[in-house]
Amino acid sequence: MPQLPIHEAALNGDAITIRSLLDDGVDPNSVAEQTGATPLHLASYNDALECVSILLSSGASPLWKDLNGRTPLHMACMGQASSVVGYLLENGASADRKDKDGKTALFLAAAMGFVGIVDVLLDANANPNLFSAKQWSPLHMAISKGHVQVAALLVEKGANPSAVTEDGSTPLHYAANTG
Repeated sequence: MPQLPIHEAALNGDAITIRSLLDDGVDPNSVAEQTGATPLHLASYNDALECVSILLSSGASPLWKDLNGRTPLHMACMGQASSVVGYLLENGASADRKDKDGKTALFLAAAMGFVGIVDVLLDANANPNLFSAKQWSPLHMAISKGHVQVAALLVEKGANPSAVTEDGSTPLHYAANTG
């Protein structure tokens, strides 16, 4: 997949090259044509905190959406980049932005069982009761995947255990089915 040098540097966590490219006038919001990702998306996914810091201080947008509607925060959650998640939230990222499937960063972290990231997002006031396009909440997803600690944390922080999916299922239905 052809990429710009700044994307390659972000993928590799190469802060020196990123700084040099930015000093040469490269746009920190340069978009990869095939994915719509910016260098911040890639650095965020790869837990490259120094690169994330440089990009944000150079004007990279923490709200930019790739072709899947995912922000750098979504990518950091998917990459289990907990230090980057917190840093993005402190620097303008929105915890409740949805991708094109209606999934928030919290939904993705809950689906993957990343307790620490779920906790950081909830502490940043992520709404635990937002539904995906298929009417699933983060609690439905955590329970269906067997992530008991995540489910308990979500309920403790205000997730609705009576929330209903489009087929009429509550998180309790999924708990009964997954054991």
